[in-house]
Amino acid sequence: MRWMDPDFWNISIAFFAIIVVILFLGVCRGRLSIGASCSVLFWGGWWITIVIAYFMLHYGFHQRDHLRWLILVVVDIGNLCLLAAAYALHQDSAFKATVEEPTLFWLASGGALLLAWDFGVGYLFLPFSPTPEWIMFLLSPGMVLSSVSTVALGAAAVARFRAQGLPLLVFCIVYAILQSPAYYSLFVDVNKPGGAPIKIVLAIGKVLFLLTTLAVYSQASLGRRGMRMALTLANTALGVAYVVAKLCSLLRAG
Repeated sequence: MRWMDPDFWNISIAFFAIIVVILFLGVCRGRLSIGASCSVLFWGGWWITIVIAYFMLHYGFHQRDHLRWLILVVVDIGNLCLLAAAYALHQDSAFKATVEEPTLFWLASGGALLLAWDFGVGYLFLPFSPTPEWIMFLLSPGMVLSSVSTVALGAAAVARFRAQGLPLLVFCIVYAILQSPAYYSLFVDVNKPGGAPIKIVLAIGKVLFLLTTLAVYSQASLGRRGMRMALTLANTALGVAYVVAKLCSLLRAG
């Protein structure tokens, strides 16, 4: 895997995010409510599935009809974690991290049905009729979950912190809009060039998603001081991401 490979950057960003989650929980131990702590843990689970999914993409699982469903299972588990993170953040101190929590029970039940869909349609049926229409049919539930879970996290931030959570909500909406072209480019148009640009966009999006979400969690633990610090870091990272993207485009052109 070369350093210019978009998969390398997506995996590296996700690995970095996992380290950030671990450090953040260590630094903010005792300052976060049960809901915020569990939200950060679920969010970390989403990043773990990102690492696994991009390794699978790099090794061509999405190009093999009998293996494509495995990537979708990993991605859907990650998006379920993201939805759980949104719910835990919204509930805050009222969140109950037990199997008796009704919302978590229904979330797990719906997730089990979705994973059964991935296996039933993706493994038992799709290899015998791998047309673009049937592939989109397989992807549709996961695409909906991906968009809903992403926007839900931003909405939970606004519900908790009002205007301070608005940047995350706006970014989550933009990131959710990218899901349809990303799914199509990565899973349907796999034999045509064009997958790399969307992966580069997603890599930059992941950096911004990491920092804007971290700003919200900083608000939950450190108050306004943490929010200002995280937002300053996010603005700096945006400039760095822009410079890196320009350099990559120049190197590719050369």
